[in-house]
Amino acid sequence: MNELTQSYPQTPAATVSWFQFATRHRASLASLVVLVFPLVMPFTALGAMVDSARGSRVEVYAQNMHQAAEGAFTGEVSAPMLSELDVHGVVLGHSERRRIFGETDKALAAKVPAALAAIFGAPTVVDAIAIAGGPRDFAKQKSIYILRQNSGGGQSRIAFNYKDFLKGKNQNVKLEPHDTVVVP
Repeated sequence: MNELTQSYPQTPAATVSWFQFATRHRASLASLVVLVFPLVMPFTALGAMVDSARGSRVEVYAQNMHQAAEGAFTGEVSAPMLSELDVHGVVLGHSERRRIFGETDKALAAKVPAALAAIFGAPTVVDAIAIAGGPRDFAKQKSIYILRQNSGGGQSRIAFNYKDFLKGKNQNVKLEPHDTVVVP
């Protein structure tokens, strides 16, 4: 084992043992070390860690995932597999994946939407606005709209009043592939 693999438990049994120890001794550990949450675990330890952490403030994240929901990708972990284990998220694009496995921005561009959809469900208009940094002061928050591709090749325009949404007066709109959110 090298120093990187010594930083977290490697087996399900060691994971449970580590979590139980940390839970019992959290007051004394807090003065000695800073425990970083969320915990990013190898796939073999995810189930045990999620079960051990249930009901606590610990969030368990996977180390990687494949973009395809299913298929012949021997040894790869899919987003649905992670969702089934109740993990809170996944770390994508970390340095080891890039350096050792040659993972590229193009590969991440395929993984990120799959991870977001599996963990959070389909993104919404409010998600898109939040990712963009929120509405600016000059934005016409009552006049936001979504351009959606129709099956016949045309576009439809779906109105969205952000101010009404904040007041609980209208529903958030789930985005579909190729939607464009316009904030005038």
